[in-house]
Amino acid sequence: MLYSEKLKSFQAAHPCETIAVCGAQCRYILNGENIGRTLVFLNGGMNTLEMWMDYVEGLSGDCRVLLFDYPQELRTNQELVAGMYAFFQKLGIENPVFVGASDGGMVAQIYVQKYPGETGGLVLIYRYLKQIVRISSRRALLLTGFTGCFFTTVVLSFTTESYPFSFFLLVFSLLMLSREYMLTGYIKGRTLLFLSFLCGGITITNAAKPTMDLFLNKAPFWRKIRTGFKVMLPFVVCVAAVMGFYTLKAKLFNPEGPSPIETTGQLGQYFIHDETFGKQALVDFWGNTIISTPLTQQLVGKEVVLRPSEYLHSWNNAVIMFLLFLVAASALLNLKNKYVQLLLMYLSIDFVIHFIIRYGMNEAILFGGHWMFAVPILLGWLYTRLPVRMYRILDWVIIGFFVLTATINTMEFMRSFLFA
Repeated sequence: MLYSEKLKSFQAAHPCETIAVCGAQCRYILNGENIGRTLVFLNGGMNTLEMWMDYVEGLSGDCRVLLFDYPQELRTNQELVAGMYAFFQKLGIENPVFVGASDGGMVAQIYVQKYPGETGGLVLIYRYLKQIVRISSRRALLLTGFTGCFFTTVVLSFTTESYPFSFFLLVFSLLMLSREYMLTGYIKGRTLLFLSFLCGGITITNAAKPTMDLFLNKAPFWRKIRTGFKVMLPFVVCVAAVMGFYTLKAKLFNPEGPSPIETTGQLGQYFIHDETFGKQALVDFWGNTIISTPLTQQLVGKEVVLRPSEYLHSWNNAVIMFLLFLVAASALLNLKNKYVQLLLMYLSIDFVIHFIIRYGMNEAILFGGHWMFAVPILLGWLYTRLPVRMYRILDWVIIGFFVLTATINTMEFMRSFLFA
């Protein structure tokens, strides 16, 4: 169901009421029987109470649920929490349990400091994980810790190249697109244009990733193609202009040296065309970016670089293939999920570049920064497709991956880089 349709249904089932508080009008929804504690949801940033509409029905059976908008007349946080206190008294709410997103978490902390002993609990949640993936904070921290132990993550922490920036910007763009689609059911062309320049400005091929997501919009196919062309054309023109400028500059001031366009020929060393591709492709692209093997000096083109060797033990392959199975299962189980489709469109660009064109597989540890964020996200989505009784099993599986990955990669990093 589109967000706009869900919103209409929610507003019809839960009409808002208003009440005067501290000279301000407060818009709110109070749902559920007064049989226990009251959950008070605090909005993040400029959001309205509708941001919490997915939680009302599920929680109202066990407690009362209160959603409300921050009155615009209460301009400071101190005025706001004082108004909230008066608001709760008028509604007969004692010992509220706060659930705060982003700025709402800060408001909850101020309320607790101003009225100690007046609250029944405090829950701080991350906007992304609760609104997009919707997993618990504990599991979000577990998945984040697991990702922090990936060998690619460790290596990127010590590199000054562009890959760490790409890793950050790709996740940022994915969050922006998911958020916009959630709010409007549509991804605007100007958003795609902005994110294409943002991601492509660090790594050119990443410009195509946000643009791919316009295929989620409900529009004729040729209209989508036309929009994609309008988005990518300014970026291509910009890249061509920059390359032309620096080529002209090089010819005028350093005629004997290579131009930027000529130096792109060096990228040929990153293409693999021999028989080793099929044997090493999956291990390089998937395995070594997560759990590394001993690094050895290997010739890549005209340079000798550190490159992972093959997995020497069957258990290495078994662990990596099991993790791949979980991620692939999540993608298949959530195939109709629009947010997972956004992510898979990102990954399709990497699949074409690395598996079809066969570019960059001999430097997969670094190039992994373009796709490895998909692992924790898809594992997070896997929780949403499992029965609750299986959550604990998946928790322990991820903890096992966490401990194993942290141990092996720490030892290998120290051996290869610190004690080399």
